[in-house]
Amino acid sequence: MELIRGLRSTISKKRTGNRRKNCSGPIATDPSRKLNWDPSNANKVTVPKTVADLREKTDAMLRLISFMKTEIPPSGIVVDKTKATPNFGQYREEKEFIKLQEILGRGNSAGDIVVVKDIATGSEFAQKTVMLSVFRKEEIKAWVDLSGEEYFPCLYHFQLKDNKMVMHMEKIENALTLTDVVNNHMLNLSKVDPDLAKPFSLYVFNGMLNAVKIMNKHGWTHRDLHSGNVLLSQDENCKLQVKVIDFGSVGQLETERGLDTNSFRSDIANVVRLFSALYMGDEFESVDDVRNNWEEKLKNRAEAKQMKLEERNELFCLIDSVLKIITPGDVERVTEDLKSRLKQETESEIDEVMKKVAGILFSKNDFINMHPDTDHADGVDCPDMVIGDSPFEVSDEMIKRLRSFMSIGQHHS
Repeated sequence: MELIRGLRSTISKKRTGNRRKNCSGPIATDPSRKLNWDPSNANKVTVPKTVADLREKTDAMLRLISFMKTEIPPSGIVVDKTKATPNFGQYREEKEFIKLQEILGRGNSAGDIVVVKDIATGSEFAQKTVMLSVFRKEEIKAWVDLSGEEYFPCLYHFQLKDNKMVMHMEKIENALTLTDVVNNHMLNLSKVDPDLAKPFSLYVFNGMLNAVKIMNKHGWTHRDLHSGNVLLSQDENCKLQVKVIDFGSVGQLETERGLDTNSFRSDIANVVRLFSALYMGDEFESVDDVRNNWEEKLKNRAEAKQMKLEERNELFCLIDSVLKIITPGDVERVTEDLKSRLKQETESEIDEVMKKVAGILFSKNDFINMHPDTDHADGVDCPDMVIGDSPFEVSDEMIKRLRSFMSIGQHHS
């Protein structure tokens, strides 16, 4: 108490006001500078600098205690009890789980993405840690909704620990990011079996669109679909799987203003970007680049690759149809069409074809575990449509009929 009285007598009101202002929130930092610590003191023991700061922090802590007594919130939640097994309400490192040496990816200021092992079940899974100062509640809400769906890793457990959110999730074995596939594997795939590149690209395209469709069904948009956030893996049956990861930027599909069409259509455009990078070897620079320049760039790229006339026009029709998607219901129709085109593309079952692809992609075991990202077979049937001699002489009438055939860009009751 003597210290407090001394502070009261020696610190001027002006200085106290300034310090209170400085200590009342997160430390101001240069957003371009990478943080190596959490700028927030949330849920940590703190040493107030002034009497006013002492009162402010005390009031904040007492409000937290009152909230905990009233609402009884848990410090963590087990989503899958077959993977994570707490003991007497605790799930602690070196007690209920241990950290292994394997690192799956480099994380943010909170630490790397590492492998941990539940002591009771023996299950291994990935641990991701996010500072409270940058954590968004939408990440967990979306992940809980999506956990168990085909195109996403499962969430097993999440917990507030000190000033960090710790998340335990499915460890995706033998995974390659789409970045790595495009940069290091597509050329080899085309050399080993040129006939595999097209169905493989369509398979991944369809998988990404299905992931967007499922997110929309649960009321979410991803908002950060890039090649590092899409993984390709091989399951125990050698089946090729497409997984979309990292929900740190997700947004709600429906907002107070209605459907968030900008985020929804940006997800669709980013899927087109990734498909172009995979199939054509050339990724658009941005969503705007896709929307404004896709015709010219695809034409130039197709000519450089010496694509056949029929294949060029099918590609043009496919991209046009996808970019004209304006409602979540349109995605369903496109994925169904892609699925049927994939069946026509190969003589055998598509899963068997993808097993061949997986055998080539993972033949050298040079994968990276990361958690962070018939002739008319390119996805759109163009029946009874006459296409001009030039590869890209596609009339407005043809496009209109194509959209009508696919039910794209039309509102449905």
